Amino acid sequence: MDKEINSALWRFIRRDTSVSAFEAWVYVHEASLSTALGPEFHFRLLEMNYADRNQVEDMREQLEAHLRPALTHVPTLPSRKCRLAGHR
Repeated sequence: MDKEINSALWRFIRRDTSVSAFEAWVYVHEASLSTALGPEFHFRLLEMNYADRNQVEDMREQLEAHLRPALTHVPTLPSRKCRLAGHR
């Protein structure tokens, strides 16, 4: 997924951007979102009523569930406890 799209989605999930700004962003990046998220998510973002707080919160949860698995593939360093014990 494009880094700009990923960042914008996480800003929305974390509430770092307003709902109205995110809605405008969705329409500007409509073609990219279809490619990045697939047609189903793309369609849900377009049809969502951004004035409905429940729909917005549901979408935040759905987006987080969709994006979070990609975070688990990031290589991790050995824990501090292992480093202190001399294990790698």
